[in-house]
Amino acid sequence: MQENLEVIARIRKDIRDGILQGRYPVDGVVPSELQLAASYQVGRATARQALRDLESEGFITRSRGSRSRVAPREAWARNVLHCSGEGLLAVAVPTYQSLYCRRIVEAFNAGASAAAFQSITYAVSFTTAHEVEFLHHVGEIGVKGLALWLQHDTPETASILASLRDRGCAVVMVDHGEAAPGVDCVTTDNFALGCGLTEALIQRGHTQVAFVRDTNMISSTRNRREGWRAALAAAGLEAPPELEGPIDPATPEMETVLLRIMARRCKPTALYCSHDSLAIAVADCLASLGYRIPEDVEIATSDDDEFAARRGIPMLLAAQPGEEIGRAAVGLLMKRIETPARPPESIVLPPVGGVKAYQPR
Repeated sequence: MQENLEVIARIRKDIRDGILQGRYPVDGVVPSELQLAASYQVGRATARQALRDLESEGFITRSRGSRSRVAPREAWARNVLHCSGEGLLAVAVPTYQSLYCRRIVEAFNAGASAAAFQSITYAVSFTTAHEVEFLHHVGEIGVKGLALWLQHDTPETASILASLRDRGCAVVMVDHGEAAPGVDCVTTDNFALGCGLTEALIQRGHTQVAFVRDTNMISSTRNRREGWRAALAAAGLEAPPELEGPIDPATPEMETVLLRIMARRCKPTALYCSHDSLAIAVADCLASLGYRIPEDVEIATSDDDEFAARRGIPMLLAAQPGEEIGRAAVGLLMKRIETPARPPESIVLPPVGGVKAYQPR
């Protein structure tokens, strides 16, 4: 039974994507029950249920003795949310527990309200499959604009974002920027963030500075790594591959990666961690291995959620402009809604407040 449900969901998704992307034009036919049953190697009853679901969603029309056809576009919007004002905007971030995410969301919602728009906030950590389903959902409820912290930069999500834009939904990426070509984005200057934190470590006398990052190499992480490399190069220092390591704090391999980095003949005396929650996990792991922070190893990272102060761990910190990102995201959506054909715009905002040394009292 579960297997049939998964096949039904896959058939629905494939046909719905085909409709949204124009492969099945309005009033054109979609694959028949027999064709679907053969293609997906299921019974006709399973294929029939998928077509019924698509009919209930407003994407196709069915009648006895005739092929199923793509419904008029206005029928696709039967699940649209109606609201007062200029329309509906949405903002999606991975979590509301993060101070940085909250700053983005609160500034975004305030800007939407000032422009007479209603807004919906989504704070969900997605798997790749669930993020795809979420993007389909947003396209079906009639939002005029979406500010998105994309969690999985894949060809499929890029295709859906392009489809959203084609259907008239403005999209702006927040926090990091590489998705579908031509999408507006507003981000921190992550190169400057990585460069500034690494320079601060060098100025404090460190010549062996390692870089540890997530296993998921989104654009912000790549840009911070390039900043780390540039700062080392400017100081005449090397950044060999052995000084870099991908870390997943949820797995035992984190200790293995850190042991490898610290096993160099010239041990690193400083680590630049790509973000603060990773930095806390790294600090805890190093402490369990007998290293003192900062006497043996100094750590630098972004100060998105004030984790260092909460835990009382000395670190070099630089903050991202969350409020400014939220406000700029609304501004970009307003421009895109007003002029859909305008060239894509990318806003890159500098870190705020410079690099600061946190020292527990």
